[in-house]
Amino acid sequence: SGCALRSAKIMKTLYIISILHCLISLQLFAKEGVKINLGDSEYVFREKAGSQFEFTPPKQDDLKKWSDMITLINFPDATDGDKLANTANNILAGYEKTSPMIVKVESVPRTKAKAAEYLIVAVFVSKEFMEVVYNRMVLHDGKGYAAIYSHRMYGHHIGQDVSKWIELNSKVIEKKLMTIPLATIAESIKIAEQDAAPNR
Repeated sequence: SGCALRSAKIMKTLYIISILHCLISLQLFAKEGVKINLGDSEYVFREKAGSQFEFTPPKQDDLKKWSDMITLINFPDATDGDKLANTANNILAGYEKTSPMIVKVESVPRTKAKAAEYLIVAVFVSKEFMEVVYNRMVLHDGKGYAAIYSHRMYGHHIGQDVSKWIELNSKVIEKKLMTIPLATIAESIKIAEQDAAPNR
């Protein structure tokens, strides 16, 4: 009976330790927030706007004046390859109406491992800034998603600076964006959805 008592105490102690570990993990999660990486660069979840989830680097927490952003979007109606293609075509049509320059449009053919993917690179112009957008659209577990990297440059008459930035960085950005695992995109949206929920 003595051995049984000691075993019960050990099990109770281990249970308490496991509960404390979970509580500490939740506190760290709440403190650090939801994150996603683009290559070696870390982006922190900032806010949800409709079906869009916006992430910026740790030091770019002012959403009125940021330079780099990752936006994750879910497309609930894009449940197969054909519907994702239609979504990509509609987005391209919208870009063509509002962007003075479509830099690149590319489709990655489907394989046995995954469905086709789409990439649109475009430049948008406002009075205060110019924005380069890399929009990757994918299908994962029967759901459509977009992972978008955006880079803003502020000022007037900065067209040459933006063109130079694209020339120097575009290939690297595309590679980093296209290699974010599909499961990471889906899971980041799921966790961000929970993080953005009321009363959290």
